[in-house]
Amino acid sequence: MAADASGEPSTSLVVLHVAEKPSVALAIATALSGGQRFRSVDGALPTHEFTARLPLGNAAPSLRRHRVTSVRGHVFALDFAPGPLDSWDADPEGCFAAPTLKSPCSAGVVGHLSAVARGAAELVLWLDADAEGESIAFEVAHVCEPHLSSRKSVLRARFSAVSPAALLGALKTLGEPDVRLAAAVDARQELDLRLGVAWTRYLTRRLAGRFGALRGCLVSYGPCQTPALGFVVRRDHERRSFTPHPHWAVEVELAPL
Repeated sequence: MAADASGEPSTSLVVLHVAEKPSVALAIATALSGGQRFRSVDGALPTHEFTARLPLGNAAPSLRRHRVTSVRGHVFALDFAPGPLDSWDADPEGCFAAPTLKSPCSAGVVGHLSAVARGAAELVLWLDADAEGESIAFEVAHVCEPHLSSRKSVLRARFSAVSPAALLGALKTLGEPDVRLAAAVDARQELDLRLGVAWTRYLTRRLAGRFGALRGCLVSYGPCQTPALGFVVRRDHERRSFTPHPHWAVEVELAPL
């Protein structure tokens, strides 16, 4: 095994682990370090470092330097590219064909990922085991991969609990990120953006001119929030229109013969 002058594993044998939030990163570091003390560095996001002999998937356990950090949810956000839609005078119908782009949610998070990825040989993605987590996993990989060493390896850990047993089990069953699941999230985000902006602008224009109370207000529409609001309104109407009726309860006592 390659080692530096001090006998420690070389930086080419660094494994970078990225979780979805700092508390999960701390749980991962605690579990994988086996209870040994580890070094924590505060930056844009906390990073925990330790050396341990661990398996990565089906590979035999080997001594590596491990670096554990996190993001805070999505790394990138989807929006329309600069253009005619910058103006509220633009036809809302243009939202359905306008080009889109993804930009960093936080330059600090992107810079942090780029810094901690330098010199790492493997990247293990510990994002939540759902569609949204899969999308964030690809965002993290997009930032980190250019900074990995020539031994590029991107692996996906899937877990449903943050107990040491569950996390160690996930490390032994690493797989590949699911591009189809991430693509489904991309499609949903684009639909949310196009429908939300188009209908918000249309409703704001139409309703603000008809109802004085809405003048100067933004009438927001969202594919999730609007149906949810409909459920609330419908339930309120049901409560207001409810007519009480007497009810009787029958209680029976049975005695053995």
